[in-house]
Amino acid sequence: MGFRDITRTAVLAAIAEYDRLGQDEFLGRYGFDPARSYLLIHNAKTYDSKAIVGVAHGLLPGERARAARDFSGGEATVGRLLRGLGFTVQVGDLTADRLVRLLTKLNVYRSGGVPALYQPITLLWAFARAGRGEPRLVSWEETQHQVAALIKRYGRPGEGDRVYYPVAALYGAGLWELDADSGTVPNAHGSSVPQRWFDEHQPRSGLVMPVHQLIRDSAEARSAAVRALVETYFVGADHPALLHELGLPGSQGGSPAE
Repeated sequence: MGFRDITRTAVLAAIAEYDRLGQDEFLGRYGFDPARSYLLIHNAKTYDSKAIVGVAHGLLPGERARAARDFSGGEATVGRLLRGLGFTVQVGDLTADRLVRLLTKLNVYRSGGVPALYQPITLLWAFARAGRGEPRLVSWEETQHQVAALIKRYGRPGEGDRVYYPVAALYGAGLWELDADSGTVPNAHGSSVPQRWFDEHQPRSGLVMPVHQLIRDSAEARSAAVRALVETYFVGADHPALLHELGLPGSQGGSPAE
C-alpha cells in the first residue's frame, strides 16, 4: 500500500496519538521536525501535517510508519492527500519570499494562455482589508457583494461575478479559511455544486492567519505580494485603477499616491 491508500480513519487515529503523546514526543518517536510549511487544522488545533501522514501510513494493514526522510512533503503530496480526505491544510510560518512563491503558483484558469483574475482580485481585496487592520473573517454576504463588484469592474471580459469560485480555489490552496465543516467544502471546479454549498452555508471567510498577519504587519511583504500578483496575472488588465481603489501599493512599490 502507498500513501494514496491512507484513509481518513488512519489520519484520525494518528491525530489521536499525537494528542495523547504531545507534539514533542510524537515527532521525536517518529523522526520528524516541527512543520513550517503546511499545518493540518482539526477541531481548532494545529498538527504537523507531514508527521501525521507518515504515522497514518503505519496504521494501514501490513505497513509501517514512514519517517520524514522517507517521503517528500508539501502541497503536491501531503496537502493534496489530506484535503482529499476532507481535512483542512493551511500554510504555516511565512516569510515575504515564501508568500510570493505561493502567489505566483496559483492554479488559475487560463484561456489562450491568459490567466483569469478571480483569485488575484479576491486576494488583493483581502490584502487591502488586512493592511487597514480590518477583521480577518468576513460574512459571505459582504465578501460576495464587495468581491463581485471588483471582478465586474476589473476582471477580464466574461468572467462574471462567481465569487464562490475563487474562494473555494484559495481554500483548496491553503490560503483561505472558511468557518464551516471542512469535510463538506466542495472543489472549486464546476459551477453548481460550489454555488449551492456557499448559498447554503453562508460561511465567514478570509485569509488564513499566517498570511493575514504578514500582510497586516509588514508593508514590505504587502508590497511584494501585490507586485507578485500584478506581474504574474494582470497582463493587459487595468491593475493601476484597481490598486488605487483598494489603497494598495503599486507594482513598483510605494503607495498609489506616491
